[in-house]
Parts: sequence; structure tokens; C-alpha cells
Amino acid sequence: MNKVKLIILSILILNSAGAFAWEIHSENDNKAAYIIINTGKSLQELDKILLNKKGTLTSITLKRLVRLKNISIQQDIVAYLKKHHPEEYEESIRSAGNKHNPALKAIQKHFETAILKSNYVSSVNNLLRTYGYVVGSVSTENFFLIKKGDDYKFDAITWLIIKKITGTSK
Repeated sequence: MNKVKLIILSILILNSAGAFAWEIHSENDNKAAYIIINTGKSLQELDKILLNKKGTLTSITLKRLVRLKNISIQQDIVAYLKKHHPEEYEESIRSAGNKHNPALKAIQKHFETAILKSNYVSSVNNLLRTYGYVVGSVSTENFFLIKKGDDYKFDAITWLIIKKITGTSK
């Protein structure tokens, strides 16, 4: 029994540390379509999956955005929001810590656009284009703002919705 507990504990620790590679799952039991879940590995790992995987990629799940090792995505989001939607950004910061922050509702679509315009998604797109795909849109749920001292981080369960590039045979 102790061996089973140790194995389960090890799996939980490794999973929370992002030690597993990108995960691949069939979409709705459809063997021809799949999604990929980012568990903290590099884009080179994603490249290996795309090179060997048959079928149609439909989405990339980033899980909780705040847990991504790529810190620049937060900086990109904040820079975009400050530049293009400064009033909504400031209002969301002022009401941070409010569990039902109404200011976040007003900024969520802008947040999704900011992710789409981030350097991270640009890097993903550069890779996906070689396989005939591109990130077409972003979808989020459980969107909230984390305040730790003077630091603020946007977080959400995030999906990059993938579309096939028209006119490609890949």
C-alpha cells in the first residue's frame, strides 16, 4: 500500500512541476482531430508532436495562464492593455481582489486579443505555419486577476483555437 501512495504522490509532484511533455488528446473521441495541452515544455517538443501526428489539430490548451513558465506573456498582456485599453486596465487593477470583479468582465475580450497579439502566440504561429495551421482565436474561462503585494497577474484557463490555413495541403 505504501508503494502505491508513493507512486501517486510522485505523479502529483511531477505533474504540478510541469515535468510532463505536451499531452495529446482526441477531440470528442474523434480519431481524426486532436488537441494538445501545454504542460510547460518548449515549442521544440510541440514541433516533434506535430511532425509525427496525423489528423487535424483543433486547439492548444494552455491550462492556467499564470502557471506558464513564459513570463513575457504577462508582460505582453499588460503592455497591450495599457496601450490599447488603458481605462479598462486601470479600472480592473483598482478593483483587484474583488472575487466578483465587474471590471474584469469589461476587459476579458481585450485580454483574449492581448494573448493573440503576444510574442508567445507569435512563436506558436511561426511553428504552426510550417504544418499549415495558425492560431485563429483565443478562448478563456475562469478569468481573474491575482494581486500579490504590488504585483498583478491576469489568469484564466486558456485555449488557443487553431484553424487550418486556407490553400495548404498539410
